[in-house]
Amino acid sequence: MELSSIKYIYESVTEDQSQDNEEINEQIRQQTCFIETNDNEKDFYPTIALGGTFDHLHNGHKILLTISAWLAAKKVICGVSDDELLKNKKGAELLESIYRRCFNVQKFLYRVRRNLIYHVVPIQNAYGPTIVEPDIQAIVGSLETLNGCRAVNKKREQFNFPLLDIFSISLIAPRSKNLSLENATLKMSSSSIRLFLLDKENSQN
Repeated sequence: MELSSIKYIYESVTEDQSQDNEEINEQIRQQTCFIETNDNEKDFYPTIALGGTFDHLHNGHKILLTISAWLAAKKVICGVSDDELLKNKKGAELLESIYRRCFNVQKFLYRVRRNLIYHVVPIQNAYGPTIVEPDIQAIVGSLETLNGCRAVNKKREQFNFPLLDIFSISLIAPRSKNLSLENATLKMSSSSIRLFLLDKENSQN
């Protein structure tokens, strides 16, 4: 199944004499949402799923959560990786507790939309509720987790559950002459935040 571009997630490309068409096109490509669907594209889905670590909630997380909330008509199911699942992650000792991460996700979702049902639950594997709850229609993830979303569909197929439409969002910061090279190529990442905190802690010792 091929990816097909459907829309821009946000518009931050401005007409600037210092930017040529190639640079603008590159920015647009980095801001595109892709969808894999088994049917015609829908505006809303009764239930949307997503999952992740959601450690030190950052703009990348907030983009995924916001898109999920606005695609859902009734419910958002969000799986948050439990501590045991993350024990081998970089900077694991700096991870926020599962309670804190679930609380931050729930709090942010209510700020986005208050008229939905939110199930924010700890998960002990990569699939979470998506392989026990048949009544889910779509899943939201980053381009980095696209293969994981596809793996969810393969697992659902084994249980004869309906396959999910996949919304895959680019979370790479667009290049800009106003950004340093380091910031322009830095992916929004909880690991990056933890490593920054770890370096800061080490430099103070």
